[in-house]
Amino acid sequence: MSAWVFLLLEEQHRWRLIVGIPLAMALFLGLGLLFSWLAGRALSSAQLGQIQTDHQHLLREEQTASERRVDRCYSAVLWFSSLLFYVAVPMMVVLTLAASGALLLAMTQMPVIPLKLMLIVMLACIGGIVGIFRGLFIRDSQLDEGRALKREEAPRLFAALEEVATIAKSREVDRVLIDAGTGIGVSERGGRLRVLLGGGERVLRLGMGVVRRLTVSEFKSILAHEYGHFSHGETRLTPIIGRIQAQMVRTVHAIQEGGWAIINPVWWFLRAYFFVHLRITAGHGRRRELLADRMSALAYGGDTFGRALTKAMESSDAFSRSLEVAARLRATGRPTKDLFHTMDVVARDTPPAFQTFLRERLFSRAVDAYDSHPPAAERIERVTGLSGHRPVEDDSALTLFADAGTLTAELGGELLSTLENTLAGQGHEAAAPVDVTDAERDRLAAALALHHAAVVLGEHQHPAAYPLLQESVGRIEETAGEQHPYLVPLLTDLSKLHVEHEALEAARQALQRAIAIVQSRPDHVPHEVDALNVLLSEIPSHESRTT
Repeated sequence: MSAWVFLLLEEQHRWRLIVGIPLAMALFLGLGLLFSWLAGRALSSAQLGQIQTDHQHLLREEQTASERRVDRCYSAVLWFSSLLFYVAVPMMVVLTLAASGALLLAMTQMPVIPLKLMLIVMLACIGGIVGIFRGLFIRDSQLDEGRALKREEAPRLFAALEEVATIAKSREVDRVLIDAGTGIGVSERGGRLRVLLGGGERVLRLGMGVVRRLTVSEFKSILAHEYGHFSHGETRLTPIIGRIQAQMVRTVHAIQEGGWAIINPVWWFLRAYFFVHLRITAGHGRRRELLADRMSALAYGGDTFGRALTKAMESSDAFSRSLEVAARLRATGRPTKDLFHTMDVVARDTPPAFQTFLRERLFSRAVDAYDSHPPAAERIERVTGLSGHRPVEDDSALTLFADAGTLTAELGGELLSTLENTLAGQGHEAAAPVDVTDAERDRLAAALALHHAAVVLGEHQHPAAYPLLQESVGRIEETAGEQHPYLVPLLTDLSKLHVEHEALEAARQALQRAIAIVQSRPDHVPHEVDALNVLLSEIPSHESRTT
């Protein structure tokens, strides 16, 4: 009898463990997730206003006591939420097995055992476990963006880097990469432990698209901001955070690919964890950006940094639009020879209405909980009026390079080659080349940029879109030629806009011109003319409109 009781108690203990351990794990993960979310939310909403701009100090150890407390709290929450992911990995495997086992056990108690449903549960279990390990053990490769810049190519730039490193009391970068883009940023590379201990390779990436628009002081102010990230130590944690988020995304996708993710509790946990972790890291990132802004402002002046930030954001937009214009020039048979010159044309001929629209879009947006950077307007406002202790240097940042002309031509040419290969790979054939002067190409580039601006304004229902679109199509006709096939879709879109503004006769004329262009081509396809004629027939008459 005692042996039977002992076996019964042992069996009950075993079942308590089988049920209790997964429940305890689920409770731990749920509470850990809840704590991370509450702590991240509280810190995110409270800490930004505590960063003062009127203290003449730069570095972490010289922050106020309140700032240091917030820093430690944020670091603790960030580390906890990051480590929670790795602690959760074995628990996720156990929970997957437990959930699947519970479902299978419940099915065996049914009057008719659903074999097909049991197979689905087993496949979902196997797929979930495989997905967890697939997400963990796939390595990410770190690709270089741009080419390495040698010291002899820019001796004054490397001297500027030494100056900024001294101001930030930080180790210099080990490598400088440069490309034709508009990004400027820093990173630390190498093994995770090496980076975490501060021994990683420090890399500075420079985009010539923005550097060429800055003065020396403005450029140094951006460098000081980037070195501020080194000084505050966040570049050590960034690779780990990035890896965790990449592993989470891969794991979620892998579980989905395994099928029936909706019945897997791990899938739901990872989805919730991703957004909680992203919110915490984004709030931490916004705070670090403001600290780096302050370091730059107190060294080179708040107004200087504000101008640099403004130029960087405007350059990024102009760069994107110049690539669009370069692709359109290629489609007209007048490919650009100098990307940066095209970028200058685009920036110079931006209509005032579009400039105002861009500034509102770039600088007046509201901050989102998942934004890694504060709004640009807030960043500029926080440092406006702060005086720097470094002398002002108004020379162009291009003077820091030994041969800026050759370097910009090389970088721009490489990007144009990449653009050509990309468009050709997508099946967009280049138009037959047309012999034009540089001035004629510039006029066409300006007209194409105006058309792009008008289309964007039209998408946002801006009142200036309609007149700008009419002007841009007229200018493209003048510069590309009235019979150029490129005009057909532009005239078609213009016709639709005319109809919206009840300019019915103008709408008909635009479509008639498009039809004439198509018919003038000896190799034209009849159904293209038919489609345009259908659109023409759909334009209401004056009588039907009044009725």
